[in-house]
Amino acid sequence: MNSKIILCAALASSTALFGCSREVTSSQNIKTAGIAAIIDVTAENDELSTVVAELRIGGSSSNAFVSLDGDDKLVATADDASKDMVVEDLAGVYEAEFPTAAAGVKFSVTLERAEGDETARNNNGNMPAPFKIGPLPDTKPSRATEDITITWDTPDTSAQMVARLNGTCIFSETIDVVGDEGTLTIPKGKLQSTGGDMPTECEITVTMTRTRKGTADAAFDPESSFELHQVRKASFVSAP
Repeated sequence: MNSKIILCAALASSTALFGCSREVTSSQNIKTAGIAAIIDVTAENDELSTVVAELRIGGSSSNAFVSLDGDDKLVATADDASKDMVVEDLAGVYEAEFPTAAAGVKFSVTLERAEGDETARNNNGNMPAPFKIGPLPDTKPSRATEDITITWDTPDTSAQMVARLNGTCIFSETIDVVGDEGTLTIPKGKLQSTGGDMPTECEITVTMTRTRKGTADAAFDPESSFELHQVRKASFVSAP
């Protein structure tokens, strides 16, 4: 099968004015060493994890993808349960879901190749601990004059925690949480208001992402990766 160009759907953003394209090539034309596998396991609650594998050619940021054809396939495993990964929306992006998000669950992904090319089975990692965000302020704290504290249960110092805050009245803010000890204090003035001289109150969404790095098979392109994430969201109203 020859390479083909798939046009991206138009997006409601300025980038849509310029258009974009995704090149998709059959796996029968690509050796395992030429595939960058970007694999993520994500749980947004305590009951379900989604495994997503993007297969790219030319590195992790390339816009050229691999479509698995013939006997080539991806198989995802959570503990002892295995599923063939399938294309949900875009060629070159494969998914599988598992009814578990518990701490320590081992996830793995295997690229099975037809005879004559190298199978990549050493893609794996263990899920970081799930958590719950504690009560957020219900008093509309002023982001300009008050510190704002966010807490969560089940600290996990073996993983990395990142907080992202978004709202219509602030510029988006991303904060690396050093140590993941279950608490983050956002100092007054840290969240910058939009609106110039007329800042407003709004609902701010807090997205906490706990990430643990796994291992990608050395048979893949060196830019391959395997990461596991626990993601939780909560919100509060902030005054200027």
